[in-house]
Amino acid sequence: MGLSQIEQQFDQKNIRRRVYDALNVLMAMNIISKEKKEIKWLGLPTNSMQECTTLEKDRQKRIERLKAKTQQLHDLIIQVRNAGLCSSLF
Repeated sequence: MGLSQIEQQFDQKNIRRRVYDALNVLMAMNIISKEKKEIKWLGLPTNSMQECTTLEKDRQKRIERLKAKTQQLHDLIIQVRNAGLCSSLF
């Protein structure tokens, strides 16, 4: 059972309308931009507060790792100095 030509035209117009509606929604959400027939992807929206919180947590983790590495380096320097003093006594 094939579709008649009128039904096919109706389906094509309906599909075009739905695609146009979808594009308008994406443009309204600043996910895409459209100039003439060129469509550009802008990206998905993000929750700025959530992104800021995530970045702050990452920053704190990096600070803690830096503090731990600084302490390790300080301990190694002390060990090297003490080893140098001990070896000079013998």
